[in-house]
Amino acid sequence: MTATSNNSCGSSSYLIDYHLHTCCSIDGSGEVIEHCSQAVKRGFTEICFTNHQEWISAATGHFDYAMRNNGWQQLFSDIEAARTKFPMLSIKIGCEIGHYPQYVTEIIRFTQQHPFDYIIGSMHSLDGKSLVSANSSGNKDEDKKNRLKRMRHYLLAVKEMVDHGYFDCIGHLDYAKKNMPAPALAEYQDLIWDIADSMKRNDIGFELNTSGWHHSPQECYPSLEILKIMKDAGISIVTIGSDSHSPEDIGRDVLKGLDILKRAGFNSVCTFSKRIPSYLPFPAG
Repeated sequence: MTATSNNSCGSSSYLIDYHLHTCCSIDGSGEVIEHCSQAVKRGFTEICFTNHQEWISAATGHFDYAMRNNGWQQLFSDIEAARTKFPMLSIKIGCEIGHYPQYVTEIIRFTQQHPFDYIIGSMHSLDGKSLVSANSSGNKDEDKKNRLKRMRHYLLAVKEMVDHGYFDCIGHLDYAKKNMPAPALAEYQDLIWDIADSMKRNDIGFELNTSGWHHSPQECYPSLEILKIMKDAGISIVTIGSDSHSPEDIGRDVLKGLDILKRAGFNSVCTFSKRIPSYLPFPAG
């Protein structure tokens, strides 16, 4: 879906955070300028704002996890002002789009209406139910079956999302484990490989999302084992983000995430401009 270009910037001081939410997202806080100020203080060189556009919210007219067109225009204006105030910080404009198959036509039209640098495709709900709510019956055998069923159902939905190919990176790939223990990888790795095959065909990448270390999985999204599958499958487009929802959390565990990517065999991360990825090689050593 996207062409690629090279970027020779490989300094260890080159820090990026490609998943940030401001107060424009209903679950976020802080103005653009506050986020940028914190990023500069923490030594970040490039950030990308990715406020929610949860499509069911826009389609029903509730606009709680989505913004109206004038909201996006205001955000673009705020980012332009921040670029002037913080010339040392590269500030990109992105979006985290919640996937709903019944609204794919509208979603694609939306991605073409605005000058995004980067788009995350994410699954936040299944069958109209939020993925953050997981129930336990108290029966370990039954719960194990339900966890596997839920994970496979989720990954099939992710595969369908990737097949549409309208975004740049998958957000928090194994997010279904957020509030439940993940099943053994062997029980669903066939679907991970299917997703990776579709990613290759559609020139789609994924993010290493560091927020999982602060959720019940206490590991990144996706796990190290899935990262290794992505590497073995030849996926090279990978970026990294904290999934911060407040200025205080900008860049949280990004260095830890970069180390995990290296352990999985990756030698670069990507930034984006006008939907085109550039590769930032990791420093040698």
